[in-house]
Amino acid sequence: MTPAFRDVQAADKILGLERTTRRALAAGYLTEDAARSWLEHLASGPFLATVTFYIVVAES
Repeated sequence: MTPAFRDVQAADKILGLERTTRRALAAGYLTEDAARSWLEHLASGPFLATVTFYIVVAES
């Protein structure tokens, strides 16, 4: 399944964009300014994100 997100808020709910950015900030991968700039850039549009999810069903 490959959903396409054109709304940053909807993508954030599923993909955790802000949460992941904050974790990168806490780990020292981003500065506060870089994190804020990245999130503002995402929100300023246009926005498109896709991700492929694999769904596996198994029986035992």
